[in-house]
Amino acid sequence: MTVTVISSASPGTMPDAAGFLLEVGFNDLDPARVQIRIHEPRDVRGTVILVPDGNAERYFEDQPGGDDLIFCLQARGWRVVDMAWQHGWFRMPYVSPMGPQAARLSQLAMWVKAEAHKSGEQVRAYGNGLGATGLAMAMIRHRLQLDHVVFGAGPMLADADVECRQPEWPTWAAACRTRFAAYRHLFGERVPPSTSPLQSEVARALPVTAPPGALATAGCLHGAGRHLGTPHTILLGLDDLDTAATHHGILFHSQLGGDIHFADAGHWLAASPDGREAILYAIAGSGGAVADEVVGIKERVSAKVTPAEGEE
Repeated sequence: MTVTVISSASPGTMPDAAGFLLEVGFNDLDPARVQIRIHEPRDVRGTVILVPDGNAERYFEDQPGGDDLIFCLQARGWRVVDMAWQHGWFRMPYVSPMGPQAARLSQLAMWVKAEAHKSGEQVRAYGNGLGATGLAMAMIRHRLQLDHVVFGAGPMLADADVECRQPEWPTWAAACRTRFAAYRHLFGERVPPSTSPLQSEVARALPVTAPPGALATAGCLHGAGRHLGTPHTILLGLDDLDTAATHHGILFHSQLGGDIHFADAGHWLAASPDGREAILYAIAGSGGAVADEVVGIKERVSAKVTPAEGEE
């Protein structure tokens, strides 16, 4: 593991924060640089690592509701480590599979954990969307162990091969014919990415030729046993139900268990008050569990998930 502090960096606009530029190296991966912001509470209870969506090029703080969530975590005694990667923790275009590149997240998290454990603190983490995917891959592929992890809107890319054969998800299954072709490079197949709109349209029209199981090794569940080894919670948004994020999150839960809960939110859960409250309780609540009664969403979950009388 190689994590080197290069220099100080912008602490952002929130109080009690410090910024640093780090370089993260791991085996044959190209060294990657990441800026982190460390938000200090008055009395430290533990450390929370936030992994933004996508390839985490933008700080969690700078996205909708991110600053509110950080403030609430600070108020409860949690030191918050936010991140913004230069060129992302996985490189664009997708020149190699994401699984090996998740080592960058693993190395950074282990560096944070080593620093926090000097004071005997717990270290927890929250990732949203592909941020959740990165955390899951870091844990399964690279043996990252934390005290509790919360996956929001995912983890994405749990097992696309299985997902596209689920008859109970017809809208998503129907899209698999095009999604596999469009995302083939993401799964590590040797199809060069193209910036040509015409070639992209042709790629999206290609049929799926991969046999069952061919893409399973690309998902974040590949290599997982029956237990993750770290207590974990999955949070899904009620306005994000018929999406890849939710379907992959359900698949992940079906294999590795953990708590699973819904919040009245979209894909980026922190953007809504209920989403932030759900994240807060999952991270900082007793044992990391979310109480649906506290979040106050049971009736809304039932209304949105259960078909109305007479509907199919």
